[in-house]
Amino acid sequence: MFLDLYDEKTLPPPADWESSFEGKPRAYREDYRFVADRYELDEMRRIMAHYFALISHVDDQIGRVFRTLDGLGLKENTLVAFISDHGEMLGEHGLLTKRYMYEGSVRVPCLLWWPGRLPSGKTVREPFAGVDLAPTLLELAGVPALEPMHGRSFAAAAQGGAGPAANEVVAEVCAIRGERELGKEALAATAMLRRERWKLIRHREYGDELYDLETDPGERANLAAGPDGPPAYVALRRRLADLLRRQGPGPYDWAASNAGW
Repeated sequence: MFLDLYDEKTLPPPADWESSFEGKPRAYREDYRFVADRYELDEMRRIMAHYFALISHVDDQIGRVFRTLDGLGLKENTLVAFISDHGEMLGEHGLLTKRYMYEGSVRVPCLLWWPGRLPSGKTVREPFAGVDLAPTLLELAGVPALEPMHGRSFAAAAQGGAGPAANEVVAEVCAIRGERELGKEALAATAMLRRERWKLIRHREYGDELYDLETDPGERANLAAGPDGPPAYVALRRRLADLLRRQGPGPYDWAASNAGW
């Protein structure tokens, strides 16, 4: 039924479907999840249609939750948070599945619903991390946050005010490819820092990537170019190293040992 909502023949192709990865780590094209060289575009559109149908199914089930809360008279006293653990490349840059630090994979929705308590249609544009959800919900519920606690509260932003200034999002994932062969150390092979308009991606084996998401939301132009790169590149490398050192870098010592770079 939900699949009938989407005509695969009319779906636009994924963004940057035929990516050459010029200026980026070649490991992307060598990964088995790079499918643009194996799948026809019609096959990719069929996958997209089925994925969109699954999303519509989830939407329908969430609607059942809302209708049940309404029927029980609980909606005004219930705060609902909807968030995902990861996204899906779905053909962007010719890639499938997750495990990448590109927006299609790492950027996920977070929706808050509380009729009468939170404004409808409010969009918070500051970077928001999964660790920010707990302090946000606690403050909205009037419960003191534990100390110390990772993450920052966005309660004021959700209520129509401003979010935390210069909020940061840190993420990590295993190697782009070869994690089955490289051993457990490959589970700490990539780290990301998102701050304001900039995103830094550090790979233990494949070099760095830097994107200006304001001018390049499709993440096509890698601006990382060594110590002589943009000021944001040097600043973000130092900031990521500092954050890792403060929290105990563990297997990420490779990314935390160059703060003076």
